Amino acid sequence: MLQGSCVSRGIAIGQAKVIKKALRKASHEEKQNIDGAAEAKKAKAAFSEAAGEIEALIKLAADKKADDVKHIMEAHKAILEDPVLIEMVLSRIQKDALSAPAAIAASFDSFISMLLEIDDPVFQQRVFDLKDLQDRLLAILNGGEGRQELTGSLILVADEISPSALISFDNRKVLALVTELDGATSHVAVIANSLGIPTIMGIPNIHNKVNEGDLVIVDAINNKVLIKPDEGLQKEYAQKREDYQKYLQGLEKDKNIAACTLCGARQIEIHANIAFQKETASVIDQGGEGVGLLRSEFLFMDREDWPAEEEQFDFYKAVLSDLAPLPVTVRTLDVGGDKDIPYINIPKEENPFLGLRAIRISLKYEAQFKIQLRALLRASHFGNLRIMFPMIAALEELLQAKRVFDLAKQELRAEGLAYDPDIKVGIMVETPAAAILSDVLAKYVDFFSIGTNDLMQYTLAADRNNNSVKYLRDYFEPSILRLIDLVVRSAAKSGIPVGMCGEMASDKIAASLLVGLGLDELSMSPRKISELKKAVTQCRFNECVALSQKALQLETAEQVANLLGR
Repeated sequence: MLQGSCVSRGIAIGQAKVIKKALRKASHEEKQNIDGAAEAKKAKAAFSEAAGEIEALIKLAADKKADDVKHIMEAHKAILEDPVLIEMVLSRIQKDALSAPAAIAASFDSFISMLLEIDDPVFQQRVFDLKDLQDRLLAILNGGEGRQELTGSLILVADEISPSALISFDNRKVLALVTELDGATSHVAVIANSLGIPTIMGIPNIHNKVNEGDLVIVDAINNKVLIKPDEGLQKEYAQKREDYQKYLQGLEKDKNIAACTLCGARQIEIHANIAFQKETASVIDQGGEGVGLLRSEFLFMDREDWPAEEEQFDFYKAVLSDLAPLPVTVRTLDVGGDKDIPYINIPKEENPFLGLRAIRISLKYEAQFKIQLRALLRASHFGNLRIMFPMIAALEELLQAKRVFDLAKQELRAEGLAYDPDIKVGIMVETPAAAILSDVLAKYVDFFSIGTNDLMQYTLAADRNNNSVKYLRDYFEPSILRLIDLVVRSAAKSGIPVGMCGEMASDKIAASLLVGLGLDELSMSPRKISELKKAVTQCRFNECVALSQKALQLETAEQVANLLGR
């Protein structure tokens, strides 16, 4: 039995298809006798053919109603159409006398080397995108060598697999995916979740531990991979697979129910975390009661300058109009730390997570902050908007943010532009300082939203991107639970609601604990909404309160996990 990290839940039994290492080989050596014009023509043709293939994948993703996948493929198409990249390839052919494959390999390798020097997960993901496109172009130039097809329904086993390869396979034939490469937030993980493919990642040397045709069981609920299981295990997991399918069917049937505890003693609102307008349909389809976190930073990324007010307004208006009258909580610009934006000129810092990021950047670039707030206020006329400031650590930061907010309102009034005068303003509670000061901060806001991912990072002094301290990234740590409890009690005293939009909010094991602590709202990926609703409806409120009080007295995360049955 092997264990890894589950990134897409489910159970599968089938024969293994071992995916070979990606084709990424082409000589960078100079070719003195090449025909430059002919090689340039080949390179242009390869880019054109690759763009056509990506267009087909975009259509395939749209047909499968896989919006996340469609967005990833659109990003690939944008890279392929980048004139700087194309010119670099053509220049290497003409000036360095390289063949088309060698010029493409060298150009992509240059970009990849540049990105690898940037300690930022967003740019690290771009590395995988570039490698994927490099493979595609080289395969085209090599007459299709390195491409693979599935004949039958199989479990894919690989050291790594590209996003486009996974989407290009008929997902009805991909029973499950197991990889050596880890990455719960990678594009492959996003696609696997979107297509409902059970996936376990992070098993060292997996492609050498499984042979082509081996019978494999993938238990992507309990993080297990069983190779060559005996007949008894096959029967056991066949039943588990059937039970899990019935469970999913039940979720689909109940997705539009209210998340009320047994006997109706308590109701929790279940909202969605989204980043793009195209995700609004999935919020409604999955039974979401609103958006608890709209990540506005994606409007600011992958571009050369700040987005204009009209562009921002159009985006916010579209989201709010799609979801009206459901509430939509927009987090103002949250970059820095692990999200760099070159045109903002964030200085290179020794500890970027402790430096210029989130609300601190907005306050530094006040004029741009006001533009975002103006766009949000104007859009509020078209739906039910709430505005949320990220990473507040001191009252002064909140008061400065509200001052700019008031300036934006004054300007719109003077210009005769409509906005919702009763718009709600809140903060992310994701620093220990904000949690400890929550009784004071609650006097100045309309709601709290707890971001458990950063709250863990800052409370436990454990970088969430550093696997050396992965053992500390556990929201069941007593210090985290006590801070959550403090925030909820402070909110209750001031009569304001408190939600949660971090990873903990989507954990059905934690549902009873969060209900007992007194959370009003939980926000998560749309795909997890039904499961959390069902978990809440199975809770008895009085028992949840008693459970949460007992958990607050425990001394270790392991004790809390055992109490909850994880």
